[in-house]
Amino acid sequence: MNLDKVLIADDKEENRLAAKEAMPHATIVSSGAEAIGALESQMYDLVITDIQMETPWAGLDVVNKALARGAIPYTFSVTGQGHQGDCIALRPDYHGSFEGHKSDSSLWKRAYESIIRAEGTSKYYHEALLRARKYGVPTILDRSVIFAIYGQQRESGPWVDLEAENDKI
Repeated sequence: MNLDKVLIADDKEENRLAAKEAMPHATIVSSGAEAIGALESQMYDLVITDIQMETPWAGLDVVNKALARGAIPYTFSVTGQGHQGDCIALRPDYHGSFEGHKSDSSLWKRAYESIIRAEGTSKYYHEALLRARKYGVPTILDRSVIFAIYGQQRESGPWVDLEAENDKI
């Protein structure tokens, strides 16, 4: 699967440096707002974003914009502690979790390779989004649906009341 045009959003500098080392071809930004700006100015094939940046749901807003622009979005965020470092989930959950630290470039490389391998369910996820892009059909989801698919589970991270947030928009 050809996912060469990559956008990565992470608010921690050490994570951005590791991501850039693993994927030198990627565009790297430090906030959800920057990622949304980048998505508005050019097309990307793949977007990998942290969830919590300048706001607890900034990454989910990036996912929403990526879907609307025809990119394939993933969230990549710490969900707990494992035996060999942090447990880091790549969502949608087609790839499972990774153990390590986001400041380690080999973790980013493993995640990217897992995404581009696109086996099983992730293959159909990619194909559906690429088909929508080909025919110019934006994928628009309610914030609560995006949170359910791409966000952290209630027991593993801070819970954001997206219904209340949607009411503010």
